[in-house]
Amino acid sequence: RLSDALGENLSVLTSFAPQWEEVVGAQPTAGLLSGPETQERLSFVIAKTLSLIALPGHPIAFFIDDIHLMAQQTIRLLNAIFAEPDIRNCVLFAAQLHPERNDYSTGVRQELPDESIFSWVETIQLDPLEQDEISAMLELARVDPLQIGELAVLLERKSGGNPYAIRQLLSQAVAGGFFKPGSQQKWLQVDLNAVSTLTVSDDIYEYQAEKINNLSGDALEWLQIAASEGVYFEMETIRALLPDMSEADFVAISEQLQRNEIIVPNLLDAGFRFAGPVLQATVKNTISPARQAEIFEQLIALKISDGKFLQSDNHLFKILGFVLQITDRGVARYQHLLKDGAERAKRLGAFDEAAKYYWAILEAVKPADEQERFEINANLLETLIGDLQFDEYYRHLENIRRQFNLDELRQCRLDLIECRALLIQQKMPEVVMFARQSLLRMGISITLQPSLPRIILSMIKSQRGMKGRSVAELEKLPLASDPRTRYILQLLQDTSSAFFLAAPRALPEVLALQINLAIKKGISETMGVVFAAYGFNLSAFGGQFDKAEEMMPLARTLAQRFGN
Repeated sequence: RLSDALGENLSVLTSFAPQWEEVVGAQPTAGLLSGPETQERLSFVIAKTLSLIALPGHPIAFFIDDIHLMAQQTIRLLNAIFAEPDIRNCVLFAAQLHPERNDYSTGVRQELPDESIFSWVETIQLDPLEQDEISAMLELARVDPLQIGELAVLLERKSGGNPYAIRQLLSQAVAGGFFKPGSQQKWLQVDLNAVSTLTVSDDIYEYQAEKINNLSGDALEWLQIAASEGVYFEMETIRALLPDMSEADFVAISEQLQRNEIIVPNLLDAGFRFAGPVLQATVKNTISPARQAEIFEQLIALKISDGKFLQSDNHLFKILGFVLQITDRGVARYQHLLKDGAERAKRLGAFDEAAKYYWAILEAVKPADEQERFEINANLLETLIGDLQFDEYYRHLENIRRQFNLDELRQCRLDLIECRALLIQQKMPEVVMFARQSLLRMGISITLQPSLPRIILSMIKSQRGMKGRSVAELEKLPLASDPRTRYILQLLQDTSSAFFLAAPRALPEVLALQINLAIKKGISETMGVVFAAYGFNLSAFGGQFDKAEEMMPLARTLAQRFGN
């Protein structure tokens, strides 16, 4: 069912979540699209997949914690997914801190955009837990029934019913050994006097730091490696970086950290994670810069040696996360990985990550070759557009114009990027004017408001170029090799929709230019849509329905040929 629904887009699903390969098998890499198309494709694929799994009577519930810390790109992706018409039988629960009681915030609060899905869903505010609710929780934890009532009163008084504070008190009690099995091993008996001495810290940083400070040196080293890998980590990685620690000590430390609720199992992939991002950040703050660099280098070497990054985007992005945190000199050694990661991230629509990789190359590596520097800068511009960072895009565009000598082809590349930026912003008249200006520099003139005779002349030119050419011959036209030709075709194809909306009378001339240029000098990868549009024109202006119908299979064949 997935294969029928997604077709070639199955590779988008396996790239986004590699575990799907166990269901659908390995897939070829998805074709590279423009920024908005990549994001739309990803949201479409996820929504279509969910629509096949979430059925009446078998809904899917999503739980997302700490949305106030969520990245803007993640919010945009969720918005796009849940706006897809195929989404049915799904419910999303998202938790955030109370905006007026932000005691436990970690980092900077994320302001949610007005159009966010979180701005129109029903808001539920949780009240403090009452004594009977605390008692029910203690009963499930097998606390001695004779002590539950008194312990619930004690916890409610100290915490004010705040679930996080209750958990903090119970965590301290467990770590302090205040819970012990009763004589019959059926119930846990609690030292109520000891619990009464415990206090709740309103400062989560202070509370978590105290947990870390009480650890042994070996346990802290264990945690420092885990924290360097991230909030989520693998035991095998930590074990590999602690070769001198005995197996017994390694297991004992991991069990101690779990008892203290510093780390917890991650049920999705049988790995582990920190109990919260604050804990991971607290541990990272204990690492000296020299030791941190050493750990990152060890992690990079380990992850490269297993070779998983060659097949898995996620493994490559993990490595690059470490690379971005080492010195500039260190980053230079991994330039090839940064370039590969940027291209993979663009294919997945992760433009913010791709931009980080390009920035790292420019700032740390500083390529000596001017053309290479220009290409990286141009790629960075494209990722800024994909990430909708238009202010940063225009600032960087001005920097490029000042830094480089812009010959004809470089100017063409920047013009093409600017047209895409205007398209994404839905500025169709500006797209048309800018494209026309750019084509004039190439010696090509387009009339925006042609007379009817000129429109007919454009159609005649198109038909003259197509005359005597069979569909089979057109299917096998070679790709244009001349950069100038490729630019003109790409610009005309990228901006055809803008001409259709803002200057529709010019569209026949735009099509004629593309068809005649392609037949003389070769086609582009997106030529299928041009022949489809030409077919519509044949039927609309000339009533040549039989000839028009031939264009549709041709368009599909070319789309399949180039993976569009």
